[in-house]
Amino acid sequence: GPPRLDPGTSRTAPRKASSTSMKPSQLVLATVCAAIACARLVTFENAADLTFFGGMPRSLDLWHAVRGAPSPSLLKLPCDQMDRAFDADRPILFEGCIPDGVGLTDVGYFPEEAQNLFAPCNGKIQRHFEFVGADNKSKQIIEQVPCSPSTLREKIASFDGHDIDRDGNYFEVHTRMATASERKRLDETLHATMAVPEALSVDRMTAPVVTHFFHAGRTAVYYLHAHMDRFLSFCLQEEKRWTLVAPQFFGHFEHRWSGNAEMMLREKSAAPRLEVTQRRGDVLFVPPWWIHETRVAPGTKNFGMNLHWMSRGQVLGYLASLHSVLGNPAWFFSEHEAQSPPSHPRGAAAGLAAALAASSRITPLKR
Repeated sequence: GPPRLDPGTSRTAPRKASSTSMKPSQLVLATVCAAIACARLVTFENAADLTFFGGMPRSLDLWHAVRGAPSPSLLKLPCDQMDRAFDADRPILFEGCIPDGVGLTDVGYFPEEAQNLFAPCNGKIQRHFEFVGADNKSKQIIEQVPCSPSTLREKIASFDGHDIDRDGNYFEVHTRMATASERKRLDETLHATMAVPEALSVDRMTAPVVTHFFHAGRTAVYYLHAHMDRFLSFCLQEEKRWTLVAPQFFGHFEHRWSGNAEMMLREKSAAPRLEVTQRRGDVLFVPPWWIHETRVAPGTKNFGMNLHWMSRGQVLGYLASLHSVLGNPAWFFSEHEAQSPPSHPRGAAAGLAAALAASSRITPLKR
């Protein structure tokens, strides 16, 4: 017959606890680490980015209600505190930080490189808009898409050859997300030519972009707009006048993403403005999502340089850095071409280009 089992003997051996199960102490540690990681992402920049790109239009208002809004005022600080730009939430003017003689080819000068922040285009692409102020006065706006494949050297030659009396107004923009080697050169020239602290290091910047502006008669951004990066504007030549509006006042405007920036289209009620004069040699810091425009004296030629970067903990900054490493720094502006006008729902990326075509004229110009 079958063998007899001792009553105290089990038919199967008891199962051992799985070696992959997490101990309570490990679970607590993992939970704490996840909470810290999530807390680093709870920032003003991410709340604002969700408002303008993430389909959550109230997230910025909720941030201001819970965490408060920045002071709509200007700070003036000495040049050796310029690293405050990494975490400041209001504009800062650093006066006299650029020595006499420093010019366009001294900092962020990569003459043989083309822009890489926008998909290359033939000729120029312009978008036409209208801004209506709280006083019902309208202003026609031409926004240029800085997608020309010409090099910085070629743009400078074109600017030098422009005669404002003969040829009229002129503006050109050259944007370049710095490569690893360019970041190093940019950092070296920045500290060699200007009175900036060592703590203002390009290595601390997420996805740094160098932008050169060339204007004759008017600036390239003479209209109220805003974008997601923080930036330093270096005044290398003529005096510039800035109008700034704090981000808690977006509700005063009808606005939408144009393809380059969040464009103010109508001022429903007068928004508080901050007026700043930036003289030659001054550096102005502008925080992310502050509405701004610039103006120069009529009839003058001017050039300048900005250094833009994304904030620490900003998800869009991490994505921009990843795509830059993968060889596609134009990723963001390729995916976010335009948003529908205010009277329509803010649609997904697939419908954005069609919305722009219906509400503004995109005109390629031959050289």
